[in-house]
Amino acid sequence: MTLRTLGIITMLALSGCAAQPGSQPSSQGSNVNVALEDLYIRGVFNWWEAKENHRINLKGRQGVVDVDLIADGQPNDFKFSNQYWSPSQTCGGRYAGQLVSTRSTLYLTCGADAQNLQFTPSDDGTYRFIINDAGRGEFTLSVIQVK
Repeated sequence: MTLRTLGIITMLALSGCAAQPGSQPSSQGSNVNVALEDLYIRGVFNWWEAKENHRINLKGRQGVVDVDLIADGQPNDFKFSNQYWSPSQTCGGRYAGQLVSTRSTLYLTCGADAQNLQFTPSDDGTYRFIINDAGRGEFTLSVIQVK
C-alpha cells in the first residue's frame, strides 16, 4: 500500500467522525451525572478559581450565576466545573474558543472533552449565565445582560 493511499484512507476515516457546525451533540450520556448545584463558572474574570459568588444557584432544573464583566473588547474564556476540576463535572464547548452570545443558546459538552467557551460583553455590566437541563443528560447555555 502506498503512502498516498494510506493518507487517503486515513482522511476518509477521520472525516466520518467530524461533527457538522451547529449540530446538536450526540446523546452519549456524558452529561447525565453532572451536579449543577456543585458547579462554578470559572474563567479569566476570576482567575479560574471556584469562588462562592460564582457558584451556580439552582432554581428547579435551571442553574444561574451572575458575573460582572468589563467590555474591553477582549473575549472572556470560561468553563463550568466543580471545585476540584473533576473531568466528569466540567462543562464547556465542543471545540476550543466556541463563541457564546446574548443572542443565542448553545448545547454544552460535559466531560473530559469540554473546551473553553468565549464570551465578549458588548457593555460593562452584570451578565447572567443560565444553564438549562434539556433532559436526556444534555444542558443548554444562554447569557443575558441584567445590569
